[in-house]
Amino acid sequence: MNDIISNKTHRIAIDTNFLVDLDITVSPRHEKVLSILNDLGKSKSEIYVTADALLEYVHVVTDAKRFPNPFSLKMALERISYINNHPHFTILHSDQDDFEICMQWIQKYNLGRKRLTDTMMAATYFNNGITELWTANAKDFEIFDCFDIKSTV
Repeated sequence: MNDIISNKTHRIAIDTNFLVDLDITVSPRHEKVLSILNDLGKSKSEIYVTADALLEYVHVVTDAKRFPNPFSLKMALERISYINNHPHFTILHSDQDDFEICMQWIQKYNLGRKRLTDTMMAATYFNNGITELWTANAKDFEIFDCFDIKSTV
């Protein structure tokens, strides 16, 4: 298991939808996620997000089929740059061990092609010892039985 930082810090993981709900003000979860993020900031929590989740974020927030006023690609990339430079955020990059856990879970739980990104995200968080996960889609992560899932719904 990778050792990113000392266990003294409250370490939490976020799903892609957390960032989408934070930035898309028409989201019905926007206010709740904003409040959660403010509380996490006050508690000096370290927030982890995978690089793949950030790419998925760009895909979602720039999609005109999902939102009436999607972000431009430039705007979405600027947001990622902000996250990358924020002192409470750490971007995790998946490694070979994470990939192997992901492949094992796909087979073990008989997961399909629409579960690949979430499974890789979960494997990366798990392998880095991060067990608290904030998401609007708890069912996507419950199967792994290794997270304290916090719902944003």
